[in-house]
Amino acid sequence: MRTLHFSRWYPNMDDPQLGVFIHKHLRAIALKHEVVMVYVGSVNSREIDGFSVEKMTKDKLTIITVQYNAKSKSIPLIGTFLNWRKYNEGLRLALDQIEDKKFDLVHAHVLLRSAFYAYKLAKRINVPLIVSEHWHGFLNGEFEKRSWYWKYLGKKVLKEADAVHVVSKGMKRNMLDKKLVDKSKIKVIANVVDKNENTPPKLSAKDGKWHLLTVADLSDPIKNITGSIQSLAKYAQKNNHFVFHLVGDGPDRNKILAAAEANLKPEQFAYHGRLENDQVLEQIQQMDAALINSRKETFSVFAAEAIMHGLPVVSTKCGGPEEFITNKHGELVKVGDQESLIEALDKIRNHPENYQANDADELGFTEESISKKFDKLYRKVASNYLETASK
Repeated sequence: MRTLHFSRWYPNMDDPQLGVFIHKHLRAIALKHEVVMVYVGSVNSREIDGFSVEKMTKDKLTIITVQYNAKSKSIPLIGTFLNWRKYNEGLRLALDQIEDKKFDLVHAHVLLRSAFYAYKLAKRINVPLIVSEHWHGFLNGEFEKRSWYWKYLGKKVLKEADAVHVVSKGMKRNMLDKKLVDKSKIKVIANVVDKNENTPPKLSAKDGKWHLLTVADLSDPIKNITGSIQSLAKYAQKNNHFVFHLVGDGPDRNKILAAAEANLKPEQFAYHGRLENDQVLEQIQQMDAALINSRKETFSVFAAEAIMHGLPVVSTKCGGPEEFITNKHGELVKVGDQESLIEALDKIRNHPENYQANDADELGFTEESISKKFDKLYRKVASNYLETASK
């Protein structure tokens, strides 16, 4: 099948990690189907003269990205209008890059703007629509805080899509509980998780310290990094020979770095900023353990990557990680339970031999495994669509 994709999130000039899991899904789909992906987005990190248009093709996968500078939002309505107009212009430029505009299926990733365009296009060219949703806002109440119009359009796209894909059973339950999608239409397919075959030495082999890693968007209401820091400050009263490594960036960076400065010694904290996925995997391999202290997660690729590279994991039961983390991989604790978190850190530090790695085959997260699941979904959706159209 020839498939056209639109994504709200995708690695870009501002954030090379944004939606990297979507790119990995596209790679998996392209093992069996032709994939053309369109991403249009604004950036703030550098000046762009007009639009930056890039098109890359490898085998069956074509990626078209259009990036532009966001207009000022100092006057909200005017800023919104200018950004909407620029987005539509960028979308036109992206579609101009596609020579053959015949497709068998349209697939949107993450509500709303790009998904709504995908919905309208699928209707116009008379092909089925699949929507993949990864947004934590369906789990933590942010969806309910959106404007009535945003919610109306979002519900419309989800209800009228031929299938809705999510990455965890928890996300599926949540969307069904909210009556956002019919049970017959929703499908769980996990994220693709890569493994770095290089073997850099552990940092602990050099300095004798215990190195603990968190990789996250620095949004504290969701990821609770300040909670991790406060727990580690208490942990340090008995076990202070450690380094907490933090990879990522986001709106609460300054708040989180200030919390680290106030609660941990300089030698107990290392901030690495935002890194490319390959660099993240290399960081994981140099560490001794991984920490996920989130309040909500739809999956947690970082947790799966840590397990695959042999790191014991401490994670909260936050919606995604508990679906694949078992007691042979690490320890699960309740959200907000600081004492249990500290006890779990003690366990994995003192008895690392009790935990073992799982490869992607065992977890079901290989590119090939995910490719087969998307292929089955695509064929089912296409068959149902043709059957309905013929009636």
